[in-house]
Amino acid sequence: MFAVLYNYLYKIEYTNSGYFLINGRYAFEIGGKNKTTMQIKDIKNAFVAADNIKYGHHNTIPLWLFGFLLDKNKKRDCPFRQSQR
Repeated sequence: MFAVLYNYLYKIEYTNSGYFLINGRYAFEIGGKNKTTMQIKDIKNAFVAADNIKYGHHNTIPLWLFGFLLDKNKKRDCPFRQSQR
């Protein structure tokens, strides 16, 4: 879902290590509240986008906060959203 929401705004690559690389610069590992930074510890500009947390700390960001980054004027309909008709 993360990549689907942002792939029209940014260049998103999926790496062999299991994280997303945004515009060749920022690495995001997606996981649950117990996800650690071990997989991305040696990567510059790397963050964990964690589900089921209210607050971020260090380089861990709550996954729900990424919804605020979408520009309503540029956002296309999410393919997973059911029609409201």
